[in-house]
Amino acid sequence: MNSKNTPRIAGNAPSDSDLVLKRRKIRKGTFSCWECKYRKKRCDLVLGSTSCAYCQQHGLPCTSQEFPDTSNNPCRNAGKRLDRVEAMINRLVQQRNGKTGQIKVGPSSTISSLKHYENPTLNSINHERMSRGPSLTSFLYSLLPNPTIAAVILRNSKLFKSPLQINQKPNSANIDPEGLNGDPGLPQSAHPVLFARRLIQLALCLRHSDSKASENLQIQLNESVTSAATRYFDVACGYVLSHDALISSLDGLQTLILQGRYYITIGDLRKAWSIHRRASNIASAMGIPLLALTMGGHADAVWFQLVYSDRFLSLMLGLPFAITENYLEMTSCRDTITPAQHLERVHVLAAGRIIARNVRVQNFGMPYEIAWSSCNEFTESRDIDQELKRATRLLPSSWWLTPSLNNATMENEVLERTGRLLIQMHQHYLLVLLHQPYVIQQLCSVFNADDLQLSAESTYSTLAAASASREMITRYLEFRGYHRSPSSRVIDDKCFMASITLLFAHLGGHRLSSMNVLEHQRCHDLGIIERVIAFMKEISVLNDNPLAAARSHSLSNLLETEAHAADGLPYHVSIEGKISMSINRDVEGTLHGFQISVPYCGNIYISHQIRQGSPTEGVWSSDVFGSEIIDTDFIENQRTLAIADGNLLAVEGPPSLQTYLG
Repeated sequence: MNSKNTPRIAGNAPSDSDLVLKRRKIRKGTFSCWECKYRKKRCDLVLGSTSCAYCQQHGLPCTSQEFPDTSNNPCRNAGKRLDRVEAMINRLVQQRNGKTGQIKVGPSSTISSLKHYENPTLNSINHERMSRGPSLTSFLYSLLPNPTIAAVILRNSKLFKSPLQINQKPNSANIDPEGLNGDPGLPQSAHPVLFARRLIQLALCLRHSDSKASENLQIQLNESVTSAATRYFDVACGYVLSHDALISSLDGLQTLILQGRYYITIGDLRKAWSIHRRASNIASAMGIPLLALTMGGHADAVWFQLVYSDRFLSLMLGLPFAITENYLEMTSCRDTITPAQHLERVHVLAAGRIIARNVRVQNFGMPYEIAWSSCNEFTESRDIDQELKRATRLLPSSWWLTPSLNNATMENEVLERTGRLLIQMHQHYLLVLLHQPYVIQQLCSVFNADDLQLSAESTYSTLAAASASREMITRYLEFRGYHRSPSSRVIDDKCFMASITLLFAHLGGHRLSSMNVLEHQRCHDLGIIERVIAFMKEISVLNDNPLAAARSHSLSNLLETEAHAADGLPYHVSIEGKISMSINRDVEGTLHGFQISVPYCGNIYISHQIRQGSPTEGVWSSDVFGSEIIDTDFIENQRTLAIADGNLLAVEGPPSLQTYLG
């Protein structure tokens, strides 16, 4: 630097007119250039040059601080920008912590704190904080099929007719059959969770497409329908739904519910249960339960779906439920609740009470027969039964007639009748599970027809379970005669439980000899169960569902055992992990055995003596509820294997049958 008053300019030196710039007033003793000042470097002079050593080495303009800085270095304000970003993050964290703290305080501050969540959709969420940048939205947008193909997928799908879509807005009188078809599409700048929801919707629609539509879509997608559905679903889960920050909204919770329904569609109930459990935890952290209780609306619909799914999935899997708030009791009396919606809330409450009762009996640690006969749970069972009786009066008698789906001409009529059919099935399904333990208890107990003394309670439970099972199966046949989609696998599970309960009742009734009152309806009951077996065999082929095939085989085995018992041949029933009181009769000769898994009870082993000269299909078969089946009727001298949730479990048979298992 030649003079402290002369600006140092290197490289593209300004013209004479540029040099006539207004000098800045600087502090006395300031000699460094702008670059050295920003980079906190020592400004060393270079003899014979107008640039300092640093600027000359890096080819930068060396301008004294006496003159304005004219460079456009992008790193120049990096420090200030970082400070601003840190300050912004601190403010967001403080706001988040402040809102969380407000939700946890007393009732006086609850309403004010929930005003922030009055409509917690994506519009109220800071897009810059929630999204992962334009690169993610662009990537998700690029995965969507073109509008023409997307319209074909949505139009050809039967998703809007499925029970899952109907239950999204329970008993709404304004169900739009065009549902997904009327969606105009998403802009490229939409939030990632909206793209994830659309991808899962497309995946569900592909899973619900019939065979003819699947062939046409496969040509347009250049891949199989199953591969496209899996790809859409995996991307939505991996890039969006795996991040809590992206789904902490009502739209995000709805997308999680769709994720759970996808797992239900493919038959993975345990995974669906875990997804709904995660969604309920996120909703609780957001304050959705309080919002649903105080303000209703969209939050109330989403929270009810989470509670509903938690109770019924837990009931089907034999697990305890998670959501224990008294939200349902406090919202059932609203003026906006229709009688059908009130009935659904009663069903959810009854499901929770049945689960709690079953878990208490499980924790007794006594043999199954003793636990259900000695504990005081029958009072609770009787109260639940009375509550379900009162619930039927919420709707007129004509509403309870079995609706015919094949006679419906309009789409709205099909949806309304399907929704009514589902609620009726849930009513009878809960009665089946309420009285099923007492039917199994009698089946495993020791008595002879001569000195049999059945209590009024046991007789009532047997007759109630048989009647409810019969009603459940009749409605299932009507439902499955119209709906053949894979989404109805949950209904298949419920019908399977009703079928085995009805056969258990008949199996135990044969020990009453001439006092068996169920004998009058035996032929009708066996006829509808044979139709269930035929439906499940057809569905197993149509939807590639090996679980339906295994269950049809188990029902055939149980049907055969019931026929042998009706002819007076002995049979044996025991429960895995429980000390069975004894066998009803000594079983000698060649045995035919199988097992059926019942939630909250365990594996029930059933064997009967085979008539001399009758063909045998195998020694032992298994059905693990909610899991894929490996039937060992075709594997000689090998243990039965059951695949449950990806883990291979060895199934141990009762001692009397160990010799047949290798």
